[in-house]
Amino acid sequence: MLTASFTHSKRLQQHIEYLYRYGNMYKIINGNLLFHGCIPLDKSGKLRKVNVDGKDYQGKELLDKFEEKINLAYYQNNQDAIDLMWYLWCGKNSPLFGKSKLALFEKYFIQESKLINEIKDSYYKWIEQEQTCKMILKCFNLDSNTGHIINGHMPVKTVAGEKPVKANGRLYVIDGGISKSYHSKTGTAGYTLIFDSQHLQLAKHLPYHDLAKDGLMCLTPEVEIMETNSRIKNRDCDVGKELSRQLQDLKELLFAYRNGIIKEK
Repeated sequence: MLTASFTHSKRLQQHIEYLYRYGNMYKIINGNLLFHGCIPLDKSGKLRKVNVDGKDYQGKELLDKFEEKINLAYYQNNQDAIDLMWYLWCGKNSPLFGKSKLALFEKYFIQESKLINEIKDSYYKWIEQEQTCKMILKCFNLDSNTGHIINGHMPVKTVAGEKPVKANGRLYVIDGGISKSYHSKTGTAGYTLIFDSQHLQLAKHLPYHDLAKDGLMCLTPEVEIMETNSRIKNRDCDVGKELSRQLQDLKELLFAYRNGIIKEK
């Protein structure tokens, strides 16, 4: 009955279809790398090998392999891939999880904190180092001197002195904890990264529940310019490069028609 409720829910299926149409394990846009969670690293800060289907993968190849399996689960109803979906939610080698275990349910029954300790992936230690972030960018074939890692999943505890910018500006954390339950731990309501033709800006949002309680509904975030660069032209963006390729294709097609290589019908 419960399974039928999920599989026959029109609204839920629309949401899942939307995720598969537009979502990916990672996204590269204008030389920047975006992902949720982490890139599994070993204790020495190197890319950690993870065995999937009898073969070891790491870095970009690992995320590509997981995306392949995720597509198999949805489009071909592959049971092995469906099982992997559960692992991606709570497995220690999952780049979407990034912890040794999920102790969510144990916390309801066990009071001893050492028994329910969720150890973070080594990634979260090593991303403080610029060299580590550059290594990850190179792994995804990006310029390590100009590219950035845009990382979600990590609430920034500003009340404890944590910063959303790490590794000398190579990594930005934008999932600062918009959920109300995180506000007391983070001191903020999350971050938004603003990337225009000349600036990289970080907007810090204030806890909106406190503002509403005090009758102050001014929700304007604090915006700080993090980087100022030479203005980026349309031709330098991903969309601009694609338009340039299409323009070149049209020129070659026109040349072929004018020189009789392709005959009009």
